[in-house]
Amino acid sequence: LSSPPGQPIKKVQPHLYVKIDQCRLFDLERIYRAFTIVRQKYPRIELTISAGEDSMKSVESFLKRSGINSDLGVHFGTDMSTDTPSPVDITICLDTKQSFPLSLLSAWRSGTPALVPSYSLAFSMIKDRQNGMVYSEYGVGSLADTIIELVEDQSLVQQLSAQGLKESEAFDWPTLRSRWWSILTPPSM
Repeated sequence: LSSPPGQPIKKVQPHLYVKIDQCRLFDLERIYRAFTIVRQKYPRIELTISAGEDSMKSVESFLKRSGINSDLGVHFGTDMSTDTPSPVDITICLDTKQSFPLSLLSAWRSGTPALVPSYSLAFSMIKDRQNGMVYSEYGVGSLADTIIELVEDQSLVQQLSAQGLKESEAFDWPTLRSRWWSILTPPSM
C-alpha cells in the first residue's frame, strides 16, 4: 500500500460507505433499507455509494427508481477519496468478485470499522467484534442493528478502529516484501 494509514476514530456519526459493483446490486436495496431504519433513530446519517464505471448506470437507475436523492443523506460517487462530501466512519465490505477483499483492507487502512455480510469473501478474515463486525445477509434489521450498535458503543468503535489499523500493517509493502523474501529465499546450508 502506498497511502499512509489513517488515525483511530473515536466515535461514529454515522456516515456509511459502500462500494458496489454490477453483481452486488441486489445488496444495494438491502443496504438502503437498513439505512432508512437507522435514519429513524439518527436522522443525520449519511450513505456514500461508490461504483465503478461498469456499474454506475445500474446504480443510478436503482437510486432513481427508489426515489433516493442527496436530500436524504445519500451521496453517489466513483471514488471515495474524491467524491465523499465528509469523512466516512463505517465501511460496508461486499467483496465477493475480487481475489482479495480490497474494501476490507481499505477500511482497516483508514481506521474505519468494517461491516461484513456473512456470505462475503472478507468474512474469512474477520474475527467478529475484534477486527470488524459480521451481519446476517438475510435480515435488513441485522445490518441496521449493527450500525446502531456502533453509533452507541464508542469503546467498540475505538477497538475496531485500532485493531483494523493494526491488521493493515501486515499488508504494507515493506512487510509483504520481507515475508515474500523469506518464502522465496532458500535456507542457508
